[in-house]
Amino acid sequence: MMDDLTPLLSRLPEPPPPSTLTASVMARVHREVERKLEAEQTSGAAIASRAGRLRELQPWLWSCGGVALVLLVFVNGWLSSGSLPSLTSARIGVGHQGLMPVGPGVSVLLALGLIVYLAGLFAPLRTGQRD
Repeated sequence: MMDDLTPLLSRLPEPPPPSTLTASVMARVHREVERKLEAEQTSGAAIASRAGRLRELQPWLWSCGGVALVLLVFVNGWLSSGSLPSLTSARIGVGHQGLMPVGPGVSVLLALGLIVYLAGLFAPLRTGQRD
């Protein structure tokens, strides 16, 4: 059946293109250019919003880093003493040995942890003044 139709189809004239074809193609090209420009503008806004999110994340990182440093110092003290802290222990009170001996190295780490935490705590105040 296809063999019969092939000669007939090859003899059909090709239809002329519509008169508005050139205008339609040019309008489509113009729309594509506008879409690309809009995409570039939105990508620039997305980069700016990402930078803003990173700037908002920085105080949280500083605060969590300071808390983590202080907690690590306490956990290290608990592990080095060989016992966990107990609120019912006879060692708590005036004149008794503390649960964690605080040496100069530990004091420096605690102070550093406090400074890092405070830097994160007050970071939103600093970034708010710059914008």
